[in-house]
Amino acid sequence: MSKRRPRPDPRQLSLSLDAPPPVAPTSGALAGLDRFVAGLVGRIVKEDARSQAEIAAAMSSILDEEVSGHMLYAYASEAKGEHNISVARFLALVLVTHRADALDALAQRIGCRVLQGEEFALAQLGHVRAQLRHLQRVERELTTRVRPFNRGGQA
Repeated sequence: MSKRRPRPDPRQLSLSLDAPPPVAPTSGALAGLDRFVAGLVGRIVKEDARSQAEIAAAMSSILDEEVSGHMLYAYASEAKGEHNISVARFLALVLVTHRADALDALAQRIGCRVLQGEEFALAQLGHVRAQLRHLQRVERELTTRVRPFNRGGQA
């Protein structure tokens, strides 16, 4: 009998450093985005150990405006199109729940990625190394083309 392969938890958002496919700004490219964001809000709130009221209180504190648990419930409802979360409140939710993965999932919808902490440092390191390789190629090319010259005018 073969071993059963473990299945990834469907609630877990993917984490990789792969570049997302580019998104062309065509008609319908972002259709359903409101429902997608509502789903993200629902997952964030559901998977947090705190109650909706506690999360809302933390958001209220950093936004300096009232956010209630009932608002979070409405924002998480994919059926309530008139209660979409604002960008400011979504970012506050991401910040208080430490869910940059949700922001990354949203950014991927437009062909972008979110890097945080060490991921950003690793991306910078890769960029620096690519620049160094390019400069080394330029140096090799120039070395084969130039000859030393005498500044004193003597040959």
